[in-house]
Amino acid sequence: MSGLLIAPKLTAAAALIGVVAGCSPATNTQSVPEAGASTSAASQTKTAEVACDRFYDFDLFRRVSVARMRQADGGKGKKGLQEYLDLASRAAISLDSAVTVGDLPPKTRTNADRIVRMITGVFRAGGGIRDVTEAVEARIGKSADRIEQLCMATNHPVPRENLDAREKGS
Repeated sequence: MSGLLIAPKLTAAAALIGVVAGCSPATNTQSVPEAGASTSAASQTKTAEVACDRFYDFDLFRRVSVARMRQADGGKGKKGLQEYLDLASRAAISLDSAVTVGDLPPKTRTNADRIVRMITGVFRAGGGIRDVTEAVEARIGKSADRIEQLCMATNHPVPRENLDAREKGS
C-alpha cells in the first residue's frame, strides 16, 4: 500500500512528461524512432528539447522585457512580474520533467527551482518587476547561465534570437 502513496506523484510526473513532450502515451508507442535510437531515447530527447526551448523563452524575456518593464508603471510592473514568474515556472516544470527522464542532470532542476523561488519571493511580497533587486537579478542570471550550459552540453544550443538580444545589450 505504501507504493500507492508514491504512485500518484509518479503518475502525475509521467503525465506531465507526455504533455511537455507534446504527445500522449499512445503517440509515443506509435512513433518511429530514428535509426539506432530507442523510443524512450527519442522521447527523452524531445523532453529535453521542449524543456530547453521553454528555458530559452524565459531567458529571452529576462534579457529583453524585464529591463523595459522596470520603467513601466506599478500596475504593468506587477503584470510583468507575474509573466516573469509564469515563464520561470513553465521552464522549471519542463526542466524537471527532463531531469526525471534522465535527459538533463539534476543540477538543472536545482537551478530552475532557485530562479522560481527568487521571483516568487518578490511576487509574494506584493512587489512588481521593479522590486527585483540587482542582487536577485544577478543570482537569477547565474542560475540561468548554469541551465544554459547544461542545455548546451546536451546538444540544445542557444537560439539565434537570444544571441542577438545579448549583442544588442538588452
